[in-house]
Amino acid sequence: MKELSFYEDWFKIYDFNTLYIGGGTPSLFSLKGLETLFKNFNQYKIISSFDEITLEVNPESVSDEKMDFYRSLGINRISIGIQSFDSKILKMLGRLADREKNLKAVETVQKYFKNFSIDLIYGIPGQDLNQELEMIENTASPHFSAYCLTLAPDTPLYREKSKYQQDDNLLNQLFETIHNFSESKGFSHYEISNYGFPGFESAHNLHYWKRNPYLGLGAGASGFLDDFRYKNQNLENYQNSLNQKKIPILEKEKLDLKDVFIERFMLGLRMKEGLPVFSSDFESGKGKVIQDWIEKKRVKKKETKLLPTLKGWEVLDYMTQSLYNEIEKEDLTPKKG
Repeated sequence: MKELSFYEDWFKIYDFNTLYIGGGTPSLFSLKGLETLFKNFNQYKIISSFDEITLEVNPESVSDEKMDFYRSLGINRISIGIQSFDSKILKMLGRLADREKNLKAVETVQKYFKNFSIDLIYGIPGQDLNQELEMIENTASPHFSAYCLTLAPDTPLYREKSKYQQDDNLLNQLFETIHNFSESKGFSHYEISNYGFPGFESAHNLHYWKRNPYLGLGAGASGFLDDFRYKNQNLENYQNSLNQKKIPILEKEKLDLKDVFIERFMLGLRMKEGLPVFSSDFESGKGKVIQDWIEKKRVKKKETKLLPTLKGWEVLDYMTQSLYNEIEKEDLTPKKG
């Protein structure tokens, strides 16, 4: 991987201890191609530094041969894009697998990996959420992610969005149902969309939410280094840049103090553990916004940390927007003297 050579020095500066292979359908990548990718990582002697190596797979691409090969490469965590265990729902979503293929995929993954995760989509009309959750319990998955159905533009579902849009109150009830299920079955609802048994939380995703630096490698990938966020070019331009021995970055943004402040809260409040807060956070208008959250029980202050509540999670986008609106009015430049 030519791109990796541009970042060789960064491996001496930062402790990158997780690897996540995702985006698109990486499990459709040829075994030879994946082996070459890992050889490139080994060239820089960094594979051994990864405590967690996750690969995303779709159920229809799962096989014994692939799972055995992935394990031999050092991959130790699999994320399965199940979405639903209801064949009718899967067909509605345009998925290639049905209920039986999904169950078979989970069974096959379990033979090779004890650390795996299931992705679930909720908020779909006609979906029996309790049945979906029962299936998660039956599969003995140690981790699952639950995302509300998003109607992306230029998709078949979006063109019929009047059939699929759900009332916010109903979606909040479904969110609470998932939370209550997770707590009753021993999962920790450790992040707004993620649930894991102790020791099975996604270490890689926790890096994102804690604003730790990470490299994004490949066409269209995003990264975060030294308070710079960057995004790579599309496939054609990406390849052209590499051929010209140029870093294939499409756009790069240096975060200012306001960006950093908003990100601290937007990402920190996604986590059950919340975020550290300081006396300066409670100054002026932004402090009034945070105090309002506390009074409305959307967050709670515990010593030097601000923790989200379930009700706060349900309106987190609104909370972030209200804080952003206030921050835009303020000057966060440190005062001299």
